Amino acid sequence: VPQGVVLKDMDGALSQVPGWVTDARKSTQRVAILATGDPLCHGLASWLAGKLNPDDLEIHPALSTLQLAFARFKQAWQDVKIASCHSRDAGEWFAGATPDHGLYPAMRAIAQHSKVALFTGPENNPARLARALISAGYDEARLSVACRLQQADEVLFQGIPVAEAATMSFPEPNVVLVQRPPEARRPAFGLDDLEYIQ
Repeated sequence: VPQGVVLKDMDGALSQVPGWVTDARKSTQRVAILATGDPLCHGLASWLAGKLNPDDLEIHPALSTLQLAFARFKQAWQDVKIASCHSRDAGEWFAGATPDHGLYPAMRAIAQHSKVALFTGPENNPARLARALISAGYDEARLSVACRLQQADEVLFQGIPVAEAATMSFPEPNVVLVQRPPEARRPAFGLDDLEYIQ
């Protein structure tokens, strides 16, 4: 580390980052924040812009996690709905879950779209997501999971049935593509509230 450079680890300390930036700037230090993926697609820059003056931010995106994942899957993704269930742990999915449940945005997107790309987290991982899909009646769904992209131990799982994915362990971090057959239709009666546009 060059002289005068201070390194701080954001793991488990995200709420402190805006304070670190503010303090460093008061001391006329320059600040660089490094994060993976696209910082403005469910990323750190969106959150920081709400905590700091956005005009003071200079954002340099890298190749996004989703670009990499879909390149590895060899699939086009212009028709994919993007959602996130990262860092919103509320336990396992259950019928009647409300919008404050960590999986609600993901399940809502899946109810409305046949292809959904999801940013996951250690709690809301692919196995929990698969169990949620089974619980919601999406037994026909398949998961593709891109794990540890651009690392030496990168691994892909493609087109796994949800019943199989529900019991698997996937290396972190990862992103998930949920695919349901476009022709799969839900019954016109007996739907959960989640199924309706609200």
